[in-house]
Amino acid sequence: MNSYKKTTFLCRLIAALSCFALIVTAICPIPAHAAATEALSLKYNGKTVVVEAPDGSIASYKKLKNVFGTAAKQYQKDGMNAYKCKASGCSLLLEPWWADDTLNGYSVTIKITSKKAALNGIKVGMSYDSVQAKLEKKYGKSSVDAKDNEINLINVANSYIQYSFKNGKVKRIDFFHS
Repeated sequence: MNSYKKTTFLCRLIAALSCFALIVTAICPIPAHAAATEALSLKYNGKTVVVEAPDGSIASYKKLKNVFGTAAKQYQKDGMNAYKCKASGCSLLLEPWWADDTLNGYSVTIKITSKKAALNGIKVGMSYDSVQAKLEKKYGKSSVDAKDNEINLINVANSYIQYSFKNGKVKRIDFFHS
């Protein structure tokens, strides 16, 4: 009878450990997105500015002005200042996105067609394959939507980023943050 108790205990212990192992292996790992920890930077004419911080906040006009210079056009929209900067092959639009009693926010639109500018290290003229590989390494394959003539970054904070290609090379980079 004593060996029966030992066998039963051993069987129960093995069953419990097996169940625990199944539960641990069944838990899906949560993919770590670099987007949550990476800042999105813009480099133009040797100057760099963080356009979007890891927490999703965007750069102020003052910081963007250091890269682009004074806005070519300043105007009022929804009672707030809006700015439009143009440089050779690069344009920036900073407009109020919402304005109410509790929130003030700006949207940032950047269009790059010049080799003088880079968004997160990607420049006009880079090959499709190198851009795709660089983005997948930085943000993960699930955040890179590669199509024939464009690559879109998805699930990256509040941003829309598109790389347009012509003849296998980056022709234009579009960035929008709301």
